[in-house]
Amino acid sequence: MALKSRLVEALKACLRARGLTYAALAAKLGVSEATVKRMFSRGSFTLKRIEQILEAIELDLQELARLARDGSPAPAELSHDQEQGLARDERLFSVFWLIQNEWSFGEMLDAFAISRAELTSAYARLERLRLIRWGPGERARLTVRRDFRWRDGGPVKKTYGARVMSEFLAARFKQPLEFLRFESRAMSPESAALLKRRLERVVLEFNELAEVDCAAAGGKRVGVALLAACRPWEFSVVNALRRRLLLAQLVHPCARRPAPRPRDERLQHPRLAADKRFDTAVGAIAHPAAHAEAFGLGAHRVAVAHALDAAPHADLPRAHASCPSTMLSSPRRRSFNEISGEKCALACLSWRDSP
Repeated sequence: MALKSRLVEALKACLRARGLTYAALAAKLGVSEATVKRMFSRGSFTLKRIEQILEAIELDLQELARLARDGSPAPAELSHDQEQGLARDERLFSVFWLIQNEWSFGEMLDAFAISRAELTSAYARLERLRLIRWGPGERARLTVRRDFRWRDGGPVKKTYGARVMSEFLAARFKQPLEFLRFESRAMSPESAALLKRRLERVVLEFNELAEVDCAAAGGKRVGVALLAACRPWEFSVVNALRRRLLLAQLVHPCARRPAPRPRDERLQHPRLAADKRFDTAVGAIAHPAAHAEAFGLGAHRVAVAHALDAAPHADLPRAHASCPSTMLSSPRRRSFNEISGEKCALACLSWRDSP
């Protein structure tokens, strides 16, 4: 089949895999459905149009070329059974990694301590797991994407994950081809999303460079690992300080109350002053001080005593018999012995001054 026909078939297969019709693709491209059908029937694609189609179906040119070569879209993730087979046998896992990085059968025999029989058995097992297609001349092709992803929480990550990270980060990163830089800063969610997209692009470029170098012999290449990661995170020391601050606010809720603004003070001052005067007046009536009872207050109490119909001058001594202050003579009030002479004098004086 000609290269152009293989490319067209690969694009059609990707459209079917993503559930996109010609009409849906036309809407993404901003053209008519008839135009899309004509392009696919004639195979007349400009480079710009191919780029637009790849962007619409979220596919890169490298993967399209691989699909055109292999003839069918490959999964981006291994199945659980496939990973289980690799997790159970380290040698099988190693052979699969070498095939993924385009090591030939003969190169493996020359560079590694493995016999032909052992390598043949490994190829057969990988083919039974549907991870490779084993063809004439001991040639093996992957049935999955070369940049596939391991399953989150899958058998391979459970078996090798901690070991891989420990071995990778155990280096001092001082050699010419080594690099390690850890940064922790505060940024907006928008900037964090932009950073994530750029890291994804770095990973894509990493795989593109490896794909280009696959044509070189295995002995002329070096294994390179890339760790790209970012997430919202703060050092535990900072989190401990944040927890202490939160605890202090819970224990003393007013300790961190923000200071009032000048405008708030202007608005609240008259209300607070009125509340204070009202509280003072109520307190004076409900709980009068022994030496601070006003003359008007005494007269008011005389009027209240009259309203209660107290017996006039029933409890007063002879010295005060002429004083019509029924407040002091009321049987519902305290006896004269319980009232100081000063208070009685004030009450009497208030009666004399009253009109």
